[in-house]
Amino acid sequence: MNIPLLRSTFDVVRQDTETFTRAFYGRLFAVYPQVSPLFKDTDFDSQRKKLAASVAAVVSLVDKQDGELDAVLDKLGVLHGEIGTLPEHYPMVAASMLATLAEVLGDGWTPEAADTWSTALTVVSQKMIDAQAAAA
Repeated sequence: MNIPLLRSTFDVVRQDTETFTRAFYGRLFAVYPQVSPLFKDTDFDSQRKKLAASVAAVVSLVDKQDGELDAVLDKLGVLHGEIGTLPEHYPMVAASMLATLAEVLGDGWTPEAADTWSTALTVVSQKMIDAQAAAA
């Protein structure tokens, strides 16, 4: 995984997280309507901010060796388990995230950027799934 590329591409997203998160959730619900019930009581202004903050935390902690990223992902995994997120939902979220990144980054969405983000999302998803399973 190319951590500098992960960070530089997220810096583009960070310039307008409102647009990014709106596009992400719009795509997620359009392509995977089966996840919509998980969000039935959601305040989306708050949810979009939480998503942006979570992605920012992962990007900033990805190369830290102190276990802080694992702690963040464990907490997120448990919380997502409590709302009914299933392991099969994670690839849906990842696919929607990758497609939204491609849209937002335009020419900056290179094969290497796609591979870096795909790897990062796979690692994040698996850590959250593992934490969710451990808490069950």
